[in-house]
Amino acid sequence: MNAIYRSLLLTGCLLAGCGGCGNTPGTTEDLGTQATATLTANAGQVLLDNDDAFASKLALVNGARDSIDIAYYIFDSDYSSSVLAEALLRAASRGVRIRLLTDYSAAYSQLDWFSMLERDSGGQLEVRFYNRPTRNMIMDAAYLTLGCGEASGQRADCPAQKFADLEDAFAAERIDGQAAEALNISNLSVAGSGDFLAGLYARNAELMALAVQEGQGLDPAALRSGAAAGNPAQKESLQRLGKTWLRARYGSGVDSLKARIELAFARALYGEQIDPVFGALASYMPLERADNAAARRDWDYQSEFLHHKLLWVDARHLLIGGRNVQDSYHLQPGELTEKYVFNDTDLALAVSSGGAAITAAFERLWQFRTMVATLDEVRAHAPNAALASLAALKAAEDSCRAEGESTANSAEVDCAAAAFADALPSLEQRLDLAATRLRTNVARYQRDYRPATDTAALTVDPGAQLFYFENLPFHRGARSYGANDSEPGDWGKHIHHAWLAALARTCQRASAEQPARVVIHNAYFLLPANLLAALGSMLDGSRDCAHVSIEVVTNSFATTDLNAVNLLAAWQLKALDEYRRGHAGSAGAADFRYEEYQALPGQALLSLHSKVMLFGDALFIGSANADVRSFIMDTNNGILLQNAPQLVSAWSAWLQQQRELGRIRDLSSDIGPGTDQLMTNSLAAMMALVSKYDRQQRVDPQQAADLQAHARKLFTAVYRESQAILQGDAGAAERFNSLLKVI
Repeated sequence: MNAIYRSLLLTGCLLAGCGGCGNTPGTTEDLGTQATATLTANAGQVLLDNDDAFASKLALVNGARDSIDIAYYIFDSDYSSSVLAEALLRAASRGVRIRLLTDYSAAYSQLDWFSMLERDSGGQLEVRFYNRPTRNMIMDAAYLTLGCGEASGQRADCPAQKFADLEDAFAAERIDGQAAEALNISNLSVAGSGDFLAGLYARNAELMALAVQEGQGLDPAALRSGAAAGNPAQKESLQRLGKTWLRARYGSGVDSLKARIELAFARALYGEQIDPVFGALASYMPLERADNAAARRDWDYQSEFLHHKLLWVDARHLLIGGRNVQDSYHLQPGELTEKYVFNDTDLALAVSSGGAAITAAFERLWQFRTMVATLDEVRAHAPNAALASLAALKAAEDSCRAEGESTANSAEVDCAAAAFADALPSLEQRLDLAATRLRTNVARYQRDYRPATDTAALTVDPGAQLFYFENLPFHRGARSYGANDSEPGDWGKHIHHAWLAALARTCQRASAEQPARVVIHNAYFLLPANLLAALGSMLDGSRDCAHVSIEVVTNSFATTDLNAVNLLAAWQLKALDEYRRGHAGSAGAADFRYEEYQALPGQALLSLHSKVMLFGDALFIGSANADVRSFIMDTNNGILLQNAPQLVSAWSAWLQQQRELGRIRDLSSDIGPGTDQLMTNSLAAMMALVSKYDRQQRVDPQQAADLQAHARKLFTAVYRESQAILQGDAGAAERFNSLLKVI
């Protein structure tokens, strides 16, 4: 079963979807069938330094003549991002057409910022958000914030009446000449749905709670009865419940478990105060909807991110890699940076042929109406006026509250509502404030930051073969949800197809005379099932990889920006290490080395963010992490370079230099303790994080014990499912990927 399952995963017939099994996975022909574009380039550089990478972006934008296409998960409004945004506005003033695609979840809180860029570009710059809320989600938000009306009151038929009212409200909507229902999108804002979604995407649970409160006519004082409400921490906890309940109701895997833990904590911590709110939200959620399964699926993929990193200028200059547009990726540690500064890798190419396919690929994403919204549409279905004015609301509440009172009476609520309405800034005023912030940030950057000038990039070999790959949300012409573990290419996960094929190709080509290396140099090492199975087949000898060494280089717990990944990854790594030790000495087994970046004493904390893979003589540079999320959930892109021996040699020398500087520690001989000790260590690390963020020390011993019990189950599940995957259990793949896809 073990060898058969891996054979099915890695055979070129399954991966490429070809009619026969004659093609060898990883040949140039096979890569070409899965690649979005096959490119040639006049010149290319691998950019390892943050200042160098930002200078490259600026130079491309400043030199643009005709067009700029941009796709980034994060496009921030901080110091370096403001400098780049100003350069885009200057390009727009020269008549350059600019299209900026960014992730809805990451960008929504800066909606005014992006609207300002559109306004000040003279019509030359357009912004769109990826992974808009679906029609199902908007209808759910409307249901949650829609009262039954005075006539129906709290009658038993209230839910049915609300469903009927919503069906009537949404039935006639058409978008682009099609029924909105057929596209599963909507631009309506019904009841408080717009404010609820604004709170959701801005991660502002207070606005979500306000939307529910207003729509349902809830009395906050009544909901808080039975417990002291004077503690600000208690009020803050109440405000978070709306979002938490939603995640617990519709979430899956780790996300749902985390939400249930939070709810259990909230109810244990605040008792009577929480129960009425929890009950109120439960009674208002649309549990009886006929299409509840479809709605659950939409909510389950609400965090399906646009994870592309793409700057495409004049259809001939390409910059991709791991860096987003944010100070953490474009500055060195200093006064202008916050907690994390990332080490990353980008690739800049002067494309001489094949560029039309890049343009067409961007166009497909840009025009994918099922998931992409214009800013006008965003403002229609999720207006941000209330979100932008929450500060004014808080000021109004404070000014209207009677001295010495800890809870508001009805007169004070009316007073605050009136003061809030009077204080609302107009959209134009908010856009003007965003423009002022841009100018202020640019001035501060120019005054206080001095980029390094002694950086060194790595040169791409002339004549290198370049294949551009994407992971896309398309399956047979329609939006896909997730992916089939054994058929990644057929489900639009072309990067993972290429990785699996390249692993097989590396083993096939390696010999005693020409041994080969596989290097996974990646920020997050929490492999999806198919990659875990592939590594297992290389380490147990069922695939002949006798002359291959596998090196994993990733973040330590001290350097990562996502502690949860490392906590869970330790259990997958434990299963993998036990499996390879159990097959030590097997003929055909590859060597294995595991290394982690370190936080060096007296030096600024740097976190690895690169997504680089070396497969023998082929180097992949892109945006895809070596984790489940990058396979199941997100879009990604990258370049696989072949026939570039000088670049491979230079990059390998750079990585060795990081080892010699002490930045990387080899843990191969002692990957981890026994399972009992690992559980003790994992729980201790988790509770240390709880203590770090629970500064008011509200978690008592019983609640800590409950949390540890949940975490113990999760760690055990990761460990056992990883073992099952390595043993060839095909069913474990779906369970494992579903469990961890939101991490």
